[in-house]
Amino acid sequence: MRPASRLLGCVLSALLGSSCSRPTAQVREPSGAPIGPPTSAAQPTASLTGAAPQLVVALIYDQLGSDTLLEHLDWLDPKGAIRQAIERGIFLERSVYPYANTLTAPGHVTIHTGVLPSQSGIDGNSTWDASKAQAVAAIDDPPHLVFGREAESASAGPARLRVATVADALKAHTRGAAKVISLSLKDRSAILSVGKGADLVLWYDAKLGVFTSSSAWGSALPAWLAAYQARHALSELLTPWAALWPERYLARLGPDDAPGEGDLGGFGTTFPHLFDKVDRPLQLLSCTPMLSEYLVALTDAAVRESGLGRDAVPDLVALSISGTDCAGHVFGPGSWEYVDHLVRADRAAGAWLERLEREMSIAVLITSDHGVARLPEREAAPAGRVFPEQIRDRLEAALSAELGAGPWVAGVLSPFVYLTARAHRRPDAASVLDRALRIMLAEVGMRAVWPLSSVRAFAHGTDPLLRSLSASVTPDNSADLMFLTLPNYPLDLRDPLAKGTNHGTPYDYDRQVPVLAWGAAVPHRRQAEPVDQLQVAATLAHLLGVPGPATAEPQPLF
Repeated sequence: MRPASRLLGCVLSALLGSSCSRPTAQVREPSGAPIGPPTSAAQPTASLTGAAPQLVVALIYDQLGSDTLLEHLDWLDPKGAIRQAIERGIFLERSVYPYANTLTAPGHVTIHTGVLPSQSGIDGNSTWDASKAQAVAAIDDPPHLVFGREAESASAGPARLRVATVADALKAHTRGAAKVISLSLKDRSAILSVGKGADLVLWYDAKLGVFTSSSAWGSALPAWLAAYQARHALSELLTPWAALWPERYLARLGPDDAPGEGDLGGFGTTFPHLFDKVDRPLQLLSCTPMLSEYLVALTDAAVRESGLGRDAVPDLVALSISGTDCAGHVFGPGSWEYVDHLVRADRAAGAWLERLEREMSIAVLITSDHGVARLPEREAAPAGRVFPEQIRDRLEAALSAELGAGPWVAGVLSPFVYLTARAHRRPDAASVLDRALRIMLAEVGMRAVWPLSSVRAFAHGTDPLLRSLSASVTPDNSADLMFLTLPNYPLDLRDPLAKGTNHGTPYDYDRQVPVLAWGAAVPHRRQAEPVDQLQVAATLAHLLGVPGPATAEPQPLF
């Protein structure tokens, strides 16, 4: 394995531990436990099941941390995708992302490329555009317009992705004969999982109220999609979301309206969740299991219409179930809503995969892009939320008080801070940076703040936590500072304000996720010992029977 991916055989030290050499940085002693790294990954095991699959399904449950799955495992349907994997295939309980910025876009990229954000070009859901002085989406790709939104010049594509995906490797190995499709509720999840190596990429656009794509994968949407969405209108899903098992939820999870849960756009904090008082019904639909179930059904239609799995050439489906992420953010991973959503989405996925398996030889790999922090209200003190907008405003005010009228802060795109060109032009620009660092460090819930130049130097050090920070930064990231909050201090979502929870840190609850698999060419084993999430891409390639991307971690997990 490359040195950047090795977090093997040691326990992460505290930031101020004397055993680790460290570049100059101002830090506060952490209050949480150190992060446990993975040990050596298991060597590949001989297949217990026979022939190579005709179709491989890469199934991502957005925001499914290892602890969250283990806590809720017995809620899941025995015929759901996850329990089938445990019963018939492999269950690696803890696979660890070796970088700190555990967000959706970097997670999907790592799963499908096997490289770190520092190499892939995707170190966040958005990137800072200095020329516009604002954040732009990681999938912003101006030449490729979104179908249905051409008038507003909305674009989406994989232009920022700098490395090959498993889909690219599959296409190259089969000389284009293999078919690849990718679907998600989120555009970034669908796009960045496959990059250019796809025949069809679909995502849900809440503004349009339909699934769409962009010209990055063709000049028009397939004709069957319009017919399908006409027959199965999404407006039909705007029905009350009722809990499956209220009494059981109450007995184990506590009250439905738990402290810290958010009311997103009038959707309420208790079941049943109704759309009659919601001002953005098509957007809030993304939080519901109804849309996740629809997504699975649409994926089934896409497989059939695109002719996947019908010959000896292996094909790939990348399916990312995003609704669990919305439910977890708003209500928390221990909520009735999160459990209800996970159970229903997993049940739908399992039923679909079971049908597919009756028609063709398949293999399924299941994992997640990241975990999540519990609601701060459910944690013992110290716990709370950190507000990026308040950080920006207070930093601007403090710098203006010391240096004169600004602006000095261009923006805060967590976990990065960008100063203005005016700040960079000052003769004492280094002093301005030091002042900004000192002001940031005084924020409640702040663990450490570094100049980005120091973070990049961490790549050559020995402290695994510091190395994980460096692994999170692309070469062209123009940030001035990078910060890390204390454990159990998630960044506030803004919507809903001062409620819900988040992810995006190097703590175990964010970066430990499960990896499961079942089907053709998959052994039967359960393992609690942590493994390296960089190996998932090679594992997908192994299931497909093709070499992985040249830049990927080469060793499969089994």
